[in-house]
Amino acid sequence: MLKTETKHKIRFIINPKSGIGKQKVVERRIEECLDKSLFEYEICFTTAKYHAISLSREAAEWNYDAVIAVGGDGTLNEVAQGLVYTDTALGIIPTGSGNGFARFMKIPLNVRKAIEIINRFQIKLIDTGQINNRLFVSIAGVGYDAYVAERFSQTKYRGFWSYAKIAFLEYIKYNPKRFKIYVNNRVIKTSSFMISIANSDQFGFNARIAPNAVIDDGLLDLCIVRKPRIYYVILFVPFFFLGLMHKTPFVKILKTTSVKIIQLKKNIAHIDGDEIDLGKIIEVKINKGSLKIIS
Repeated sequence: MLKTETKHKIRFIINPKSGIGKQKVVERRIEECLDKSLFEYEICFTTAKYHAISLSREAAEWNYDAVIAVGGDGTLNEVAQGLVYTDTALGIIPTGSGNGFARFMKIPLNVRKAIEIINRFQIKLIDTGQINNRLFVSIAGVGYDAYVAERFSQTKYRGFWSYAKIAFLEYIKYNPKRFKIYVNNRVIKTSSFMISIANSDQFGFNARIAPNAVIDDGLLDLCIVRKPRIYYVILFVPFFFLGLMHKTPFVKILKTTSVKIIQLKKNIAHIDGDEIDLGKIIEVKINKGSLKIIS
């Protein structure tokens, strides 16, 4: 296909292993729904972890107008790593399980409707976060949420109910950890269930930890969460999905541009839902206006 001056050149990066199977029909939907008068496109499939980083970085180096991440939050994170601080925009077709960032950005989970967003090709400049020199787009953190992310990645069953089952079982077993937090010229010593650093509002499935998060305000939402007793969970969970977590006594949220967290014992962390070992010292900062996104 020959490129014309009026067409945008875009690359779709599809993670064939992501989520619950939507990606199997995406290629057909792209052919049916993408406006060919506006776009010259190609489709690439990832073959290994981190492959999407090199594919998106290559597209940026070749001056593509956009790269479309087809997958979940983990795929989106890899694509964003290759596009941050470039003129190439990130697009999203959410086919993962939780799809937290897509939900936050109001990208439809329906593939046809997500492609309609791409066809409109409206670009917005957003912030990203950096945690120990690793990029995150949506949420990073340490504690219970990271522990659940690790367990969820090990199961062959995807979707909300699989996640909910793991979250409940691990909730019973998981004990708060000790942290020292340096933020906004303060030192906070705390025993916390989890600590989340949010650029968007949620983990996925509309479970919103930081309901007042803004994607382009130059700030991160530091969420310090205490563990409610088991008999409070029946109230705690609905608050999570109604976006009312910040109104409970179990969550403290601080707006900040940077934070340093010291773990007394090393715990599993996560970046956009993918578990990672970050060591005992975790340093986070905002990258203001660092990523273009199709919204």
